[in-house]
Amino acid sequence: MKGHVEAVEELVTNFGADVLLPIKSSSDSSSTKRSATLTLVLALGLPLERAKIMTAKLLQLGASPAQADFDHRTPLLYVAGVGHEDILDLYIHYDQPAVLRALNHLSVVEIRYRTLSVETPLIAAIGAKNLTLASRFLQLGARPLISFQEFMGAAQDISWVRSRLTTENRQDFEEDFDQPVTYAIKNDLPLLAMELLARDADPNTLTREGHVASGKSYYASRTTGSSLLDSVRARLAASRGYKGEKVSVVPPAVLDFDDSTYLDEFNPGTY
Repeated sequence: MKGHVEAVEELVTNFGADVLLPIKSSSDSSSTKRSATLTLVLALGLPLERAKIMTAKLLQLGASPAQADFDHRTPLLYVAGVGHEDILDLYIHYDQPAVLRALNHLSVVEIRYRTLSVETPLIAAIGAKNLTLASRFLQLGARPLISFQEFMGAAQDISWVRSRLTTENRQDFEEDFDQPVTYAIKNDLPLLAMELLARDADPNTLTREGHVASGKSYYASRTTGSSLLDSVRARLAASRGYKGEKVSVVPPAVLDFDDSTYLDEFNPGTY
């Protein structure tokens, strides 16, 4: 946490400290809620230059970008969130096979009661509106879509998902989560959406609202469905209709150079 690289090396090489051992803790609100911070993730909290030095040392000592915490989040996913491309370069330099293994690793976490979060490094980069990192993930082999089978495989730790019908899980998957290409449009990354389409993303992808409208839920008749193309057209219409921000400039008050204007109400000699 303090960036003491020499101390880390000494602890690992001479005292048997394990760089793969995460820092574990429990939530104050629940004794059963566990969390674990990976050493490579901890290094991301340092200023960038110190983070690069610490990350390189941890990788040299055996830390892995493919290791996941209790929420199935890898260091690669965290790097996508903070946007440190230099750290990604270090991961690739020291352990490219691990990067390729973690590239399409899916994290499915229950963030609230029966509410799931679904993330990959690509999704995290899109959410951070980081075109450069998202494009690099695609070049490295990130898949341009998330399949229902991948989702179910990653969600097996969640008991209520395991116990439900496949049709119910599929409905939630389609209605609650964006595919990368629609998520790119939602985050104003049209160039990335084009790259995703060039890498075989489905141009007929429906948005979450599109799946709701075409489904059988209570909200189907109340929801206006849309496809990827509809989203693009809506973004273009909004951009073309943009008239700029209304700016109201108020000139500063003119000061009176005669101090008595401001001081006459006070008694002489007072603070």
